[in-house]
Amino acid sequence: MQIQKEDIRENIIETSKLLFFEKGYIKTKISDISKKSGIPVGNIYNYFDSKDSIFYTCIENTLKIIDKWFLEQEKKKNMILDFHSELILKELDDMIDFIINNKVEINLIFNISYGTNFEYIPEKILKRYFEVGKNQMSLMNYKNNNYNISNFILKQLISLYFRVLVEVTSNDYSKEEIKNILKELINFLYSGSYGLLKDLKIYH
Repeated sequence: MQIQKEDIRENIIETSKLLFFEKGYIKTKISDISKKSGIPVGNIYNYFDSKDSIFYTCIENTLKIIDKWFLEQEKKKNMILDFHSELILKELDDMIDFIINNKVEINLIFNISYGTNFEYIPEKILKRYFEVGKNQMSLMNYKNNNYNISNFILKQLISLYFRVLVEVTSNDYSKEEIKNILKELINFLYSGSYGLLKDLKIYH
């Protein structure tokens, strides 16, 4: 019985993810989730008290992974990152794999959540990402005195990064296409237009 309950709950969540992704949060109704999942509306309410709670459950695990990443960055706040080191390249590869494997959830967070009770989440993530970037730029500038990037430009670069995330997770790109786009973006963010030239790329 317990296994069956878990299966029903998982069915509701996975069906809801796809419907939110395809139709958006506003246009998706509990009756739509019921019809597509084959689970009666009344039974859905045995597991979730509202559409909001379903939506949050759809993105909860992905948010936990993102939060864990920020906590790991906090531990490295006094380290100057070498973007050509094997360790950082592996972290970047892991991040790209995470985006590919959580494509729907990331799109729900950064795209579909606008206009809902959860629209504050993307802005919160962007602010935390900005603090990580600002701290790293300060460390690099302290060491080399040539990384004096204004907060304005840093915010625009971070916004660009997340706009690309929305683009690649909203459309029907293959995993390989997403990986290539994100690698090209990382090269650009690290070295600007010159980063797209062969000799200056992080990824080759």
